[in-house]
Amino acid sequence: MNQALLILGMFVATFTSRYPPMVIAGRTQLPQPLLHLLKYVPIAVLTAIIVPEMFMPNDTLDISLNNAHLMAGM
Repeated sequence: MNQALLILGMFVATFTSRYPPMVIAGRTQLPQPLLHLLKYVPIAVLTAIIVPEMFMPNDTLDISLNNAHLMAGM
């Protein structure tokens, strides 16, 4: 029973914090330059996740040809 209440509470907290901005954003028209810039967000996020692991596989900078992560990412 406690788990069900916990899940329900998390749902309510998440829903109430995310739904109103989506409703407001759905009613407004974003400027065209902002929409153009938002197209690059997925690429930037993916790059920010992958590149550090390529250059620092063992928590040290490794830009040698022996770095398998770097070679695989090229």
